[in-house]
Amino acid sequence: MKNYFMKLFGQSKKITIIKKLTIKIISVVVFCCIWASIYMRATLFNIGFEYDEIFTAITTNPTLSFVWLFKHWLLVDVHPPLYNAIIWGWNHLVPYGPELWLRLPSFVMGIGALTLAWDYFPMRLGKTARQLFVALLSCNLFTIAYSQHARSYMLMLLLAVPLTFLFVNFSYKINNHKNITLREWCLFGAISVLLCWTHYFGALLFGTFSVVLLLQAWYYKRSLKEFILVPACVFVLFLPWLIPNLITQIKFQRFEGNWWANQMPYWHWWFTLLYFWASSMKGVAIMGGLLLYAGILCWKNIAKGKKLSGAYDLMVLGAAILVFLACVFLVSIKTYMFINRYFISLLPVLYLMFAIFFAPFFRKSIVLGLLFICFLLCGMGNFWSQHTNLLNNGDEKMPARKIGQIFRDRYPDKEMIVVAMESFPPETMKALYGFYVNQIYHLNMPVTELYYLNESARNEALSRPNTVVWMPNCVERKLEKLSLMWNSTIYVTDREGTACFLTFVPETQSTK
Repeated sequence: MKNYFMKLFGQSKKITIIKKLTIKIISVVVFCCIWASIYMRATLFNIGFEYDEIFTAITTNPTLSFVWLFKHWLLVDVHPPLYNAIIWGWNHLVPYGPELWLRLPSFVMGIGALTLAWDYFPMRLGKTARQLFVALLSCNLFTIAYSQHARSYMLMLLLAVPLTFLFVNFSYKINNHKNITLREWCLFGAISVLLCWTHYFGALLFGTFSVVLLLQAWYYKRSLKEFILVPACVFVLFLPWLIPNLITQIKFQRFEGNWWANQMPYWHWWFTLLYFWASSMKGVAIMGGLLLYAGILCWKNIAKGKKLSGAYDLMVLGAAILVFLACVFLVSIKTYMFINRYFISLLPVLYLMFAIFFAPFFRKSIVLGLLFICFLLCGMGNFWSQHTNLLNNGDEKMPARKIGQIFRDRYPDKEMIVVAMESFPPETMKALYGFYVNQIYHLNMPVTELYYLNESARNEALSRPNTVVWMPNCVERKLEKLSLMWNSTIYVTDREGTACFLTFVPETQSTK
């Protein structure tokens, strides 16, 4: 009997050692995933610009004054201008035009967000939660992709990460009857102002945190002075942009359906959110398995009388997500706002909640660790397949550079006429669609945009000799709409990816 127990104990000890070693290997693999995702952030610098990125390029032209850019082009845009102001300054230091230099700041901001996530993670939440949080944030398909995209999303993430940490720390102090210092309030206010001036969904994150903190302070009978005064100051400092931009958007009829986002069906929101947060539908299934398995382990602990680790933090983070999404739902009744990249500001909140929930079980359960690695690999694998596709077919998916090359090689002496039914400000169209031919290839080619011209000006432009007419993002629905609006027959003479070259024949001529 004694020998039996010794043998059984020895086997148990071996199993424990193997389990600990396996969990250690899983932890190392998670760190490898983080470093692999950092490498992936620098693999698409030299593909052609998307049209959104070209808008960034023309609104950060260092040869123009920023005051002029702000007044004539940025104020008409739907995004606040902080990112453009930073890139405008950056473009004074580097060559203006090449894709690499315009995208590099987003790469730096994306790495900066991960660095802040690691260095300033609330230590009371534990080292394991920190590792899981950084891994989730770094391996998301969209944080990898937009770290090499010349738009404001990585700046939004860079600011959202520390603001999320401040939020959970403030909530912890409220719950434990501790004072929030003046320095912490000043930091919260400063980051919030910058976030508001970066993106409207950044402003929504600040507003969400402010509401949840105020409700907590009211519930615990704390003085509400700072919880009202600091958000009020942030809001006032946002008004110099908010008021004139709102007036401009009303003039441009943004809220009357004049925006491409309204084309999405309302029910599509659930797919957008699941795909964005899990990187693919396969990732959704794996994350579902993760949550289910961790939930079972959590339930077993509660049944044994153990408390749920980080329960209060999970509650306030969940409350913030619900308030945020409720606001987006309400706005989307009028203007559809479930655009995946906008939710980058909410990623730190969601992933911090996941990290806190998974952390107590990660270094104890091999199954949970393996599921977690599968989830990370799913996000990176999905990016890599799209990365390969973009490298091979990027000029078809994002043909702006290729169209510029076509004009350079085939039509160097002709005028470019664009039919752009997009939401970009009409004042920017000439510079936007002429960016590659004029800024990169220096053809000094005249550019005319037809869609926003009146009928006489449009007919005059189409009657001019030596012109080539093309449409970006050319689809049958848009061509049919144009044909009815302009009473013309439209012929597609050539296609280059999502763009097409057109010939217009008035109905009176086509029936002869």
